Amino acid sequence: MTLRLSWQSLCFRLCLLFLFAQHAAFAETPGVIDSLQKIMDEQKNLFIKKRDDLRSSIGLSTPITQEQFDQSIIHPDFLAGVILNSAPRYLYLVNDNICNFAALVENSLIKSATGAIDEIPVLVKSNKRPFLIPKDEYIKLSEKKCPGLKRKAELFSAQNLRATLNSIKYPEPTSTNECHRIVDDWKDNSFLPYLCRIPNQLTKGRNAKYILDKKKNLSLRERRELRRIKLLADNINERSTFKQRQYLNFLCDGLLNKERFCKPFLASDVWTKIINKNLPDYLLKYKCHSLYGRNNITEAQLRTCGLKIKTEPELCYWKTSRGFSSLLPANNCEKVSDALAESRLKADYNDCPGIIMNNSLNNIHRIYSHFKKENQSGQLVVNSSDCSAQTYASLASLYLSNKIEDRWPLNVCYFDRIEDDRVCRMYIPGEQNSPYSENKVVTEILKRLMPLPTNSLCKVIDSNKFNPALLEYKIGCYIIRDLKNCNQSPCPRKIVVKEKEVKGIEYIGSMEQNYIPSTYAKKRYAGIHILEESLKIKNKTINNFTELMVFFNQKEKGIIHGIGCIEDLLPEFFQSKIINACRPMSFIIDGIVGGLDDKKLVFRAAIDHVHSPRLMNWQNIFNAVSRYKEMHPLKSWTLYGAF
Repeated sequence: MTLRLSWQSLCFRLCLLFLFAQHAAFAETPGVIDSLQKIMDEQKNLFIKKRDDLRSSIGLSTPITQEQFDQSIIHPDFLAGVILNSAPRYLYLVNDNICNFAALVENSLIKSATGAIDEIPVLVKSNKRPFLIPKDEYIKLSEKKCPGLKRKAELFSAQNLRATLNSIKYPEPTSTNECHRIVDDWKDNSFLPYLCRIPNQLTKGRNAKYILDKKKNLSLRERRELRRIKLLADNINERSTFKQRQYLNFLCDGLLNKERFCKPFLASDVWTKIINKNLPDYLLKYKCHSLYGRNNITEAQLRTCGLKIKTEPELCYWKTSRGFSSLLPANNCEKVSDALAESRLKADYNDCPGIIMNNSLNNIHRIYSHFKKENQSGQLVVNSSDCSAQTYASLASLYLSNKIEDRWPLNVCYFDRIEDDRVCRMYIPGEQNSPYSENKVVTEILKRLMPLPTNSLCKVIDSNKFNPALLEYKIGCYIIRDLKNCNQSPCPRKIVVKEKEVKGIEYIGSMEQNYIPSTYAKKRYAGIHILEESLKIKNKTINNFTELMVFFNQKEKGIIHGIGCIEDLLPEFFQSKIINACRPMSFIIDGIVGGLDDKKLVFRAAIDHVHSPRLMNWQNIFNAVSRYKEMHPLKSWTLYGAF
């Protein structure tokens, strides 16, 4: 079995046809597309006529034998129709390779003049006897010269697809030359027609879903076929990962244009790398939550959001941090991308630094989250969407692991009639998997004050979300946090049970945690010391820019943190109103951006959004720490490298 005409001769024939048609019809049709369409229509009519003639031939009543098939060629007019109607990137794979041709036919990646290929006309070379072979029979007969066809079809069947895709390596390029080599290697891979069926089928599935949703006057037959196509796409989605689907989409789209494949992988911006699963999606996910006002973002929405942020960099000034209280405006998305590209801080969470008045707590929480182990002893898990609860959970984990919970300053107090005394209980703001969790502590107190069902559990909710007009809020217990008057830590609370406010329960205390010791006697209880004891990390003093660069070069996971005067750190936001004014602000530095003569530091003030770092000059850091040293009781230099 051969293709009769080589790929090059068919292309030459097509070019001649195209030029002839363009010249002959030029006076009547000024557009090239009209001439090409005319060729395609004529080719279709010619093929239909010849196919009908073949069907009416007496010899077609007898099935073709394997011997006849091996001595046959594909009908040239059929091949011409395939060339005119199929995507060039798939035709390129044929290149006189009958096995690739059979695989492309099997996976419905090429079309004939009449559309989908259901049968293939061939001619026996010895006597020019024609046969019209059904698609499945053609694949079966091709197995003799292409012995792997049946096995490959089995590997990519529905039951084996997940295992097959997981067993394949998907090399990602780091340079243009490497990328071009990867594409060339893929072109020699016999799995390629089967792999390219995946993005092709997914596109058909999306189109089918669109038609089903938009068109109401479909016939029963049309609706069944569209549902079948959609179901095939749904099955592929269930058995593959987003990264696999994305990779194959780039690959199959770039078979003739390598840059289409290379561009997403070699892109320097963080947003593209996140979309392509080369960086963790949490760097983008919470921005998309803010941008669209949704808690749940699908992969498709994340991709759309990333492209929007990339093309509209001004969105990062305000809109990508809405709902997460922090210092605004942030940098534009381009600068945030530059900073995140060199950032090493682990931040798979979202916090609300503007809600917590003691900014040192935010910094401690971020350092703890960066260095904590997966199964850190005493680590608490946050069960709510309350972003400030993440911070308090980290702080409580540190107190519990250091066995200093007796110094935890936040308490809920009430008068216990049974004990006839005022009782105060430690609580951790928000909802965590801890007996000290605010909702659990308040629930237990309420059960001592009033009859409550044994399975009752209060919920912590922000005042702007609590709506007593809705039925769901008319029953149950709610701890309502007043964000509008949050001028202390934690914010004021109101407890409501079945629409009635409960009196007699008082929240006392505030988190006045020192970041560094103000006296030698209080060293054990300073945040930096608690971090060292709990996480077994070390802190090295960083005195100058050279030491900073050496630290980053030597400590792959290390970060730099400290305290400085905010008027020097962020002068565009905070100006001195009196001489020598210095408001302490903790911060983290976790990367360096730029060349030899223009280096910037990846910087997060404790009041910045954790996923929106800024680019900072070393001089600002040095001046801020130097001035804070002068006002500190121990005259401490407060810039440390933690590792």
